[in-house]
Amino acid sequence: MKENKKRYIVYSVIFDFSPTFQKKMKKKYGEGEYFSLAHFAKKHNLGRIKKSEIRKNIKKIRRAVYPDLKKFPNVGSTFKNTEVTKEQLKEILKKNPDMPHWELGNGKTKIPTAYIFDKVLKLNGKVFGHIKIDKKRPLFFTNLGGATGREFYNLCQKIKRMAKRELGVEIEEEVIFVK
Repeated sequence: MKENKKRYIVYSVIFDFSPTFQKKMKKKYGEGEYFSLAHFAKKHNLGRIKKSEIRKNIKKIRRAVYPDLKKFPNVGSTFKNTEVTKEQLKEILKKNPDMPHWELGNGKTKIPTAYIFDKVLKLNGKVFGHIKIDKKRPLFFTNLGGATGREFYNLCQKIKRMAKRELGVEIEEEVIFVK
């Protein structure tokens, strides 16, 4: 869908969880990638999460983790986790040996963009014009009042250039900009 973002608009979504949902979820997300839900289940001693409880638990996680929209207007998670080649990872680990990463099985490795923002670019809590990068969740950009779409777009481009300069990687927005 994102590949055809200029062609389609999503106006309705239907979720249909098949009987093999748990297996599919584990296969798709693994233990490391969808860690918030797995961590929540472990913390609350839920064992396997029931399909009927997923929505409720994800809402609890979001309330605990994400900034309150009423107090801190934001667009949600701004950037995707970054996929790199093995060669890129080798170079990144030379300067950043503690960089978390996990293999994707397609010859690429994923690194958390939040870690890049926090530990490499040191962006947590920084203010750029009318936009503040959340102190605890660096992929959340908060509108301090008066921020425009153009200002948000320009900040994203600036951060992409910073990541390219510091790590040699392309980071990609999670959000879709519409002209």
